[in-house]
Amino acid sequence: MSQIGSLTASSSDIFNRADTPANILIGTVDTDVPLSAFSVSIRGLQTINITAQARIQAFAKWLMAGVLGADVKKGMLLKLADEAVTGQSCQIRTTNATATTPGVFEFSDGKNGNSPKVVAAGEETIQASSVQRFDGNNFDLLAFDPSNVTDVQFEFISANGSVFSQLMTAVEIDAMLVAQGVTTDADGRLAGLTAIDNTDNRIVSATFNNGGAGTTTVLKVNVG
Repeated sequence: MSQIGSLTASSSDIFNRADTPANILIGTVDTDVPLSAFSVSIRGLQTINITAQARIQAFAKWLMAGVLGADVKKGMLLKLADEAVTGQSCQIRTTNATATTPGVFEFSDGKNGNSPKVVAAGEETIQASSVQRFDGNNFDLLAFDPSNVTDVQFEFISANGSVFSQLMTAVEIDAMLVAQGVTTDADGRLAGLTAIDNTDNRIVSATFNNGGAGTTTVLKVNVG
């Protein structure tokens, strides 16, 4: 691990790296990531762009297993790739929403310059009173504030290969995440967001029915 700099209080920073690290750590693993914007470009191509603190924190918590300290929360680590991407430059852009100045660290536990699995993360907005379908082939994680989501219609692949349809509300989706063995924060959520994990590729599709009170922004993540 090496420290590549520190966040500037209540400001934005740019970190340029000759190689793309697998992981970025802000402060310590128990630090609540203070970013309100986080983007990554590899060789000039943007791979990650997240524009809200809760979604950044949910992203940082997703693949973490530990529950830390008396506050009982998941640790946070910003994953850029499964291994270091050697020979491919990286630019990391951050916006710090707080007056803190934690250190910024990078580390990897392997390297791959040929065919690395790079994390792609972005956001999609569902308009009020709208329906939007997410293809299970295109996401490993969806995370969203469920306040305005009426329900989600799922299609799952059953053990016998048939497709099974199920309508679920947010609290049921929260329970499903825990049942999958994913470590969560309180109420089965990640940083207060409802999350749909598809790392086992059992979801064919997830169709959101959004209420009329406002838009819903969904974080969509795909690894590799």
